Amino acid sequence: MKLARLPKTRKLATSLFGVLFVAGFIFSIYNFYYSDKILPHVFVSAVDVSGITRQEAALRLEEKFQLFYDAGIIVDIEGNREVIDPQNIDLKIPVDFLAQNAWAIGREGNWPRQLAARLVAPFIPRVISGDVDFSDVKLESEIDILSAIYNIPPTDIRYEINGTEVGILFDTKHGRILDREKIKNTILAHIKNLDTSPLAITLDVDMPRANPKIADEAKREAEQIISKPLTLSYKEQKFVVSRETIGTWINSDYEGERLVPAFNKKMLSEYVLKIAKNIDVTTQNSRVTTSEGRVIDFIAPRQGRTLLQDDSV
Repeated sequence: MKLARLPKTRKLATSLFGVLFVAGFIFSIYNFYYSDKILPHVFVSAVDVSGITRQEAALRLEEKFQLFYDAGIIVDIEGNREVIDPQNIDLKIPVDFLAQNAWAIGREGNWPRQLAARLVAPFIPRVISGDVDFSDVKLESEIDILSAIYNIPPTDIRYEINGTEVGILFDTKHGRILDREKIKNTILAHIKNLDTSPLAITLDVDMPRANPKIADEAKREAEQIISKPLTLSYKEQKFVVSRETIGTWINSDYEGERLVPAFNKKMLSEYVLKIAKNIDVTTQNSRVTTSEGRVIDFIAPRQGRTLLQDDSV
């Protein structure tokens, strides 16, 4: 019985050897073909770099980046198109670095890892994130510009101050606002994918925040602020700020659902600048004028002084 099974075992071994030989032969050709090329099904973001050399991959990425760079980052805000110039955010793509990462697939790590990567490459795509270099501060600045153009602040409960009379206006209306985090993440995704299609952005509803039930508390706070004039002193000089003037400095601000009084720093700065003209003294050096060996004029030195305007505000 054992002698009868021997030919079948030998036949099976021969077939298995033949399969392994053919597979090894095909794999050898596969390795030879990709010896200086990036493995199949390798992408840098949406850019296919498979089957080409590192240098060709870097060139392809550079060409794709240039198209993106020329088009700019197109933002469609509810039908209104704006373009962010990539130069404004110092946008750069490290094409050589990304091409090297693509080429390294199947070539880095120990040999089992390299072998596994080469075996699955024809069947399973590998996508490398298209990381780019940019200025986060400048991108935030570009979003600030868009926000300034399209944000519509809500009309909330607010102060109305006439002279020394404090009132509260209760007519409210919702506003529209750009979600800064959402638009930033969308822009970054487009940049990493080198996507030249417009980004569709919608404005979110911005609801009034103040609670009308506690508006009386806000009214009392403002009334207390303007309850009496403010006197500022510097040595013998006195500057009196009237209650009416203080009232013009009060703005509406919000802490959670509370309306609270705040000060208009621009108006405060303008007032401080005005009184500084009465306090500031420029430094003067001594000066002696002579004629024919005689002193005919003498100006004594004078120490200067400057009002600390930021502290005063």
